[in-house]
Amino acid sequence: MEGMHRLTVLYEHPEWQKPLFSALERRGVEYAAFDLRRAWFDGRNASVDGFV
Repeated sequence: MEGMHRLTVLYEHPEWQKPLFSALERRGVEYAAFDLRRAWFDGRNASVDGFV
């Protein structure tokens, strides 16, 4: 699966994740970093049918 990572790290502040990112890179672990500040949810189209 080209372009797919087995590990995605969700984060809010890049400074907090520097030790984790450094450790993953030292070990050669491929990962994708996803900044949650870029994410959003539009609940206007969400269905609540069957939601518990």
